[in-house]
Amino acid sequence: MIKNLFLIAALIALSPLLLPAQTLQNVTDNGNTTHNKIISYNPVGMEVIGTYGSPAYLVIDQTANSGGKRWRFGHTGGAPGFGSFDISNVTDNLIPFSIAANGFTGIGTTTPVSLLELSSGTPKFTLSPVAYSGNYRSSFGTRSGAQAYLTFGNNALNEMRIGNTGVGGYLNIYTNNTKELTDESDGNLAMHFAANGSVGVATTSPSQKLTVNGNLNVDNATGGNYMGFGIPNHSEYATIGTMYSSGGLVLAHGLKPKTNAAQLIFSHPTMSRNAIVLGDGFTDGGIKFYAKASSTETVGNVLADDPVMQITDGGRVGVGTTNPDEKLAVNGKIHAKEIRVDATGLPDYVFEADYQLPSLAETEAFIKKNKHLPEVPSAANVERNGLELGEMNKILLKKIEELTLHLIEKEKEINQLKATERKTKELEARLARLEGMVERK
Repeated sequence: MIKNLFLIAALIALSPLLLPAQTLQNVTDNGNTTHNKIISYNPVGMEVIGTYGSPAYLVIDQTANSGGKRWRFGHTGGAPGFGSFDISNVTDNLIPFSIAANGFTGIGTTTPVSLLELSSGTPKFTLSPVAYSGNYRSSFGTRSGAQAYLTFGNNALNEMRIGNTGVGGYLNIYTNNTKELTDESDGNLAMHFAANGSVGVATTSPSQKLTVNGNLNVDNATGGNYMGFGIPNHSEYATIGTMYSSGGLVLAHGLKPKTNAAQLIFSHPTMSRNAIVLGDGFTDGGIKFYAKASSTETVGNVLADDPVMQITDGGRVGVGTTNPDEKLAVNGKIHAKEIRVDATGLPDYVFEADYQLPSLAETEAFIKKNKHLPEVPSAANVERNGLELGEMNKILLKKIEELTLHLIEKEKEINQLKATERKTKELEARLARLEGMVERK
């Protein structure tokens, strides 16, 4: 009896080994299901073969769960012919991914016309970096009307959109700090690239190659930066920039600011050189004017010439000098048709009755002692301190007036002498007549 019980137990334990194995084919043929893993040891993989005229696909069905979908992998009839591969959401009648027989891949379309085509929908493609806790993303796609664009941002805030956001062959760059860009009117226009190649900053209607609606700012103003017109470091005809260190504004022709020293360098090998530097210094910059005749120079060499004219911060003007000591200082000759000098205190007082006119004897004594006229600066003084035209003209005028008074006095004396001489001659004539009468008697 005990032996029989052991035999029955052994048969029960060995019964699964004695029965034929249940294969995947057995399960599918019988319409059965399994909760076990399906493992294929076939070296060519697991195949799903369709019958003639029918598509072949693999189904993953999660509809038994709330919100689950039924997915098909394979040819689902989305693309024409049986040479395609699709991923289909049967539940919602969507085919998000399709590979055509020619190898073209479509996302959101079953008829791709390029190696990779993304269909309509916003956005086309999104990247969400996992390194950020927010919804930061980058995406590209189209809006209605097939305008293509790229979007960067954090889902609903601080987005930037680049692309053709309208009809007309142009490209816009929009920024937005409040909401997701769903239309170009939602954003702040940063740049506009027109179909003709013109660029607008904060404007969609550039009238020139570059039109800016607003202020411009160039950073690092003390770095000797500039904008050139011509071939850089070869033949730049004109430049606009700032001087190194001081940030002085440079407007130049044939010259440009040096990028590592507060100097001007040649920007063109053969041409005349002119430049205006505004504020070449934080405390005493003023305005400097440079001019050099046409010459052959090495591009990049330093201009050694001093400015031909300079206006200091205090309003003094120097021509041929960089250190004017008066309102106008000229180191050289001046040619003018007329010079007008405002003057006060002209010496008309010389003609007053109580004016003490120096006698010629006094003047002679002063000249013998000092070797110059009274009140007139000496030659040594003029050489040392220069000549003040206004003051000098007043002194010379005074001397002319004094000389005029002396001449008037001398004229009176001469006239008196002439009158005396005339009377003397008359007396002499009378005397001669008297003498003649005496002799005849």
